[in-house]
Amino acid sequence: MTEPAKPATPFGLAGICVGGLALILTLVHFWIGPLAPEPSLEEAVTDAARSIKDAAVAAWKGEEVEAERRSGFNIDKGLDAVSVALAGVAMVLGILGFARREPLRAPFSAVFLGVCALALEFAFWAFGALLIAAVVLFVSSLLGLG
Repeated sequence: MTEPAKPATPFGLAGICVGGLALILTLVHFWIGPLAPEPSLEEAVTDAARSIKDAAVAAWKGEEVEAERRSGFNIDKGLDAVSVALAGVAMVLGILGFARREPLRAPFSAVFLGVCALALEFAFWAFGALLIAAVVLFVSSLLGLG
């Protein structure tokens, strides 16, 4: 006895693969931590103090101060951008699967994985912002500013 042919779901399956990759990339990047070398607190404070001193001396002499240009790209920002792009591609593939009237399970799963990857990226960013706000409030309460 032969089984009836199952309809093809190329966009849905491709979206599931891409969405799964986006979700895995987001989770792995979160757990292995920042990959770009971060300056220590002492180095950051020293660099800030040195640039303030150099700007003050240049202003005193009447010279123009050139702002130090730093590259805004690092591996962490690149991985975030790639995971967001993959999540977007997964959602688009899922929508194309819906438009082609593929069986609903594959396109829905592709869109769901893409949305989950985007939600995790946003949640990690929001958690970091809340953590910084909590530290600022704690320090200001210790100093009697609040």
